[in-house]
Amino acid sequence: MVEHERPRSPITEHEQSQIHGRELDETNKLLNQNQLASKPVSHGQSAGGGVGNHATYLKDNFVWSSFPLGERAGLGMKNFALCRNQTTFVDYIDLSKPTVVQSEIDKLRDQAVRINILETSQLELDRYVIHPFVKMHIVDIHTGRYVSKSGTKCVVGLNEAMTVTTGHKNFAESGIDFIPPFATNCCDLRLEGIARARWNYSIVLNEEASYLYDPKHIILFEILDFSKDLLKQNSNKLDSNHHYRIAWGYLRLAGLAKNHIGLSKIQLFKYKFDPSVTAVQNLQKNYKRVPFVYFDFIWPNKVEVLKNDLLI
Repeated sequence: MVEHERPRSPITEHEQSQIHGRELDETNKLLNQNQLASKPVSHGQSAGGGVGNHATYLKDNFVWSSFPLGERAGLGMKNFALCRNQTTFVDYIDLSKPTVVQSEIDKLRDQAVRINILETSQLELDRYVIHPFVKMHIVDIHTGRYVSKSGTKCVVGLNEAMTVTTGHKNFAESGIDFIPPFATNCCDLRLEGIARARWNYSIVLNEEASYLYDPKHIILFEILDFSKDLLKQNSNKLDSNHHYRIAWGYLRLAGLAKNHIGLSKIQLFKYKFDPSVTAVQNLQKNYKRVPFVYFDFIWPNKVEVLKNDLLI
């Protein structure tokens, strides 16, 4: 459920304490990587830290080769048969322009956004799905980069600062200029004995609603879990952040026909993007501030998790 509230600044300590601790560590890792100097790269990013886009990402061999061979072959033959260039899911979205007028978005000024993560439908049985949580990313639909803040205030928590090191091994603290990823608490499925996760978790984004309800902004949802057993085995079932991926979905707050306010169902999809260790290192260097789930989002062919959705 997406609701509006009067903005509160700063966010209270109680709200901050509910933010998933591991996600803050990952954000700091992302921020530290962003401070490293990078060499000139091709495929949509300039030497000065330019921004790639959905079209250039699929031309990058590290991105393209991270999808299954059958998927790549099928998409290539489809494009050849239709005599068309490589397209992404964003191209299909861009064909249908939103009908929501700017005046409807202007009504959201001086209001904040509260996201309520309620529950999922019955999840597929999986021995590694024990205590799932939902991770959210607010990104630009065309570049996949985390959306910049409209100001300097904290958006999801009190401690939105990064610590960087200089060449002299000195430490310095600096604020961040984008909205970092955030997550719910874990839901222990063993307590209820069913494969249906219920979080009933709310988070207030200390950002003006009219800014977030931009047609260029989307929220990517990931349902993830963690497993000590898989971590000990160094299993390839875990992603680069050592999470066990379950499903993902997306929501465009300013939809094609209306603004998504109130109860919404998010269709869940299976992950296809599965980069190697070498690909992860190159993607993290070349495409900073782009979560890997965005590459699943731009892939044209998606596989729905049948009868599974996320209620917000």
